[in-house]
Amino acid sequence: MAQFVSFDDMEIPRPVSTELRLSVFFGNIYFSFGSVFLLGGVFALIIFGKDTDFSSRFIFGQNDPTCTGVITNVFTTSNGDDAGDIVKYAVSYSVNGARYSSSSYSSSIKLKETDTTTVQYIAKNPAIAVIPGMSRAPFGLDLGFVIILLFPVTGLFLLIPGARRALRNLRLLQYGIRTTGRITNKLDGFMSFNENPVYIYVFTFQTKDGKTLESRIKSIRDLREDVLQYILYDPQDIRKATLVEALSGTAQKFIGRPKKK
Repeated sequence: MAQFVSFDDMEIPRPVSTELRLSVFFGNIYFSFGSVFLLGGVFALIIFGKDTDFSSRFIFGQNDPTCTGVITNVFTTSNGDDAGDIVKYAVSYSVNGARYSSSSYSSSIKLKETDTTTVQYIAKNPAIAVIPGMSRAPFGLDLGFVIILLFPVTGLFLLIPGARRALRNLRLLQYGIRTTGRITNKLDGFMSFNENPVYIYVFTFQTKDGKTLESRIKSIRDLREDVLQYILYDPQDIRKATLVEALSGTAQKFIGRPKKK
């Protein structure tokens, strides 16, 4: 039978299993929600990316040449937006005696086959063209903004600090010193995740050499202020500390719980 070894008696660095590592990362609310946003952006890019016009707003300018083209085909796609169904318009046009064709998309501009329309093209490559006011793919840059910027950037904004906190907590599990302390204040974090408010917990603890320190963490867990708390602090930087009860359940089992006093 394997002999039980308490947290304080484990050899440094303490062995941290893959399950425990994952629980530390995904038990961190910033890392969890950041991962969801980032993966959501990646999936949206995979699904909608090929149907999104990311470039027209940047490659076409007011000084690019124009010509007159003829609508050769009108096709209503299966996509739509607030203005209605998105329609694909095939247009044929000539530049310096050479014939070209391209497609533009719109849900608000209505044209019919054989209608004439203005076509804007790139002088060095007339094959790249668009009907002004339309896009070269079913979805314009507004959706591209959501796909490329909003979801991934929000994800990274949460993921990076979440990963830093998780790595700090992993180090505390491996090298940290366990002590006890108490929560002295519970403040409003002025934000929430999935309707769960974020709190800022201020707590005090005493180091092995008798120093009394104060630290703070953010958590969505509703922690009790009237009980003795286990606290881990980094012996190399005693300002880095966390409340054990704010960690994942797997981490709490690994560390143990204090006796109530």
